[in-house]
Amino acid sequence: MDPSPYRPMGDSRWGDVFDILTIEAEIEILNRYKVLILLGQIELTDNLKRRLISYARQGGIVVCAAGVIGPEDRQFTGLQIQPEFRVARSWNWENQTTIAESFHYLPAETVDASTIILAETSTGRPLVTRHQLGKGAVYTCTVPWYEGPLGQFAGPALRMIDNIIEPIQPVVVQGLPVEWLSTHGPARRIVLVANHNEQEWNGLVTVRNIPENTKKCVELLTGKVIHFETANNQATVKLKIPRFDIRILRWE
Repeated sequence: MDPSPYRPMGDSRWGDVFDILTIEAEIEILNRYKVLILLGQIELTDNLKRRLISYARQGGIVVCAAGVIGPEDRQFTGLQIQPEFRVARSWNWENQTTIAESFHYLPAETVDASTIILAETSTGRPLVTRHQLGKGAVYTCTVPWYEGPLGQFAGPALRMIDNIIEPIQPVVVQGLPVEWLSTHGPARRIVLVANHNEQEWNGLVTVRNIPENTKKCVELLTGKVIHFETANNQATVKLKIPRFDIRILRWE
């Protein structure tokens, strides 16, 4: 008998929208994606940097963190980074409310006018910057590997990725953390939501840019027609999922 019949999987606030590429991926592959996020201890070789710059100039978004980049990457990031750890105790995004949070960062200065500061420490040190490259941009987080306390995303890194993914995300799921993914075809959008928790999940599933002629939403496992509300070219469903169960919604 299996002693662990349920094995919860990790949940992403952005859904299962990520593919994993290696550093050998050619520019033709990179150009298929709107956003590239550099994760882990990647060696930013001259060859890889050339491919990323070419990708950005054609309209792509590159996201990187201190730990991957260094002082020699000024033309790529628009930043002069100092390789030394410092501790931030608070930060703000675009001069909004200051948030108390401690994490390590590397001090840096912008080196040209095409680099703007989005998040900074209370002392004015850059934490997140956007460097324009052709039609695209390079976002840099001076928090090494985006990491905050207890191995979680540092606040500025999380805010940065939210801001980058939100405009291109076709589906938004609101509620407690849950696994979900979506796909689409001619005149239809399918969203699967999996509840790996031991309690019922309640939340909202919103599909953006839904076709005007969308007539109904069907839950594919039960065949039930699900009521949805539309506003601003979006369709929203209130959804309940029993413990350790899934629901598959199809708008058509």
